[in-house]
Amino acid sequence: MEPLSDPQIDEALSDLPGWEYDGEAISKTYGLASFREAVDFVNDIADLAEEANHHPDLEIYYDEVVVSLRTHSLDAVTDNDVRMAAEVENLVTEVEEDDFDDLDEDDDLDDDVNDVDEFDDDFDDGI
Repeated sequence: MEPLSDPQIDEALSDLPGWEYDGEAISKTYGLASFREAVDFVNDIADLAEEANHHPDLEIYYDEVVVSLRTHSLDAVTDNDVRMAAEVENLVTEVEEDDFDDLDEDDDLDDDVNDVDEFDDDFDDGI
């Protein structure tokens, strides 16, 4: 396993929107809806990392997660880091598709609106 050159890293990152190289590692900050979603996202990344035996540095800032990758044994960016970044991107895509599919399958939004209307009526009546 060889360190990638700066031009190789730049080329690899052109296929990974939002990922940046700071001269030491590649990284991306993900914005999530809540702290809980950030923790769940980190747990999903941890599962990927364990499977690949390649572990990123992860930081949680309330509803943001920073993922940083470099091969620790070489203190450089390698193909393994780029592959793991792509896996994290695939994970994000899978989660977004699952969320979208869930909305289509459940289609309970109308029911939820009716529940809120009923609650409002009950509240107005003094429950």
